[in-house]
Amino acid sequence: MDQDQGGDDTLRGVEDTAARVAREAAGSLDENVRAMHGGQETDYAFRLPPDMAEADRVRGADDVDLMKRQANIAETQRQAAQLLQENAERLRQTGQELQRTEGAVRDNRSDVGDIRDNVRALGDQLSNVSARISRTEVPRVEGSEDGGTGGDADARG
Repeated sequence: MDQDQGGDDTLRGVEDTAARVAREAAGSLDENVRAMHGGQETDYAFRLPPDMAEADRVRGADDVDLMKRQANIAETQRQAAQLLQENAERLRQTGQELQRTEGAVRDNRSDVGDIRDNVRALGDQLSNVSARISRTEVPRVEGSEDGGTGGDADARG
């Protein structure tokens, strides 16, 4: 059970980290978008030569793209952590089902053992009855064609 707890903590850690990275990426993305499309340029941008200002815009656009990719990666990590958690839950459920099945198999084996014991007991009883029948002497009626029925067939007919 200690291993399961450690696995749960690890999954929670991955989920928490993924959520934090996604929040940071979204915040940075919003900040970059506001800076690029806010319609307000800083004094710093006005002092830059046009080619440097363009380079800053390109870097800013690259930063926005990078933040989008990081946000996508964070979302992918969050989804992977969620899938791992779901799979861990399915594995726990499967383990519980296997334990129940193991109990049922144990019960069935016990029942089969009881049935075998009953079959042996019935076989012993059958042997005893057969032995008694063999030892029992049945008197024969002399003169009968039907092997000793005592002429019951003649009395009916």
